[in-house]
Amino acid sequence: LLFVVVVLLKMASSNIFVAGLVAVLVAVSVDARWTGNVMVVNLMANHSLEFLNCTAEGKQGDASSTILVKPATVTKPQEVARFYMDTGKIDWDFSGHCWWNIPGVKSDCHNPDFPTPYRNACPWIGWDRVVVLGQEQITWNFETPGHYGIGDVAVTKRIGHDSKIYCVCEPGVNCQKECADIN
Repeated sequence: LLFVVVVLLKMASSNIFVAGLVAVLVAVSVDARWTGNVMVVNLMANHSLEFLNCTAEGKQGDASSTILVKPATVTKPQEVARFYMDTGKIDWDFSGHCWWNIPGVKSDCHNPDFPTPYRNACPWIGWDRVVVLGQEQITWNFETPGHYGIGDVAVTKRIGHDSKIYCVCEPGVNCQKECADIN
């Protein structure tokens, strides 16, 4: 970014300022790249998480190829599921979701915007990726059924990468504290 500011200041004194500004902004917006490592810790004592699917799409179509690693089919109590994303050459805005099921637990989640097989799936993690001047802005959502607890810990260590840890706990547990204590 400092380089861009220096270049713009030098160009401001010449007649090529506008053309240079457009060229720099186009170059910056195309280079956007982001990776995400997301872990889901099953802190429930007697329930497993059944992974259903992950998908992503945006204004230019299917972006599911950005999800390079999907979680294991079953995450037993005290185990960790993981998925990993890399936007690679996709330079446009998109969003995605990963869905699970907790066998034996009634799902009260309902989202009519989800694909048909996942409208009542829960828990789920969603993300929105928006590119602004070559930088990603990522927002996250996580929902569990009923009173099952949610813990959320961000452990990002560098620009252009998100590391998130989500925990699922039994009802009545301070899941945020439990999640933070183990991370």
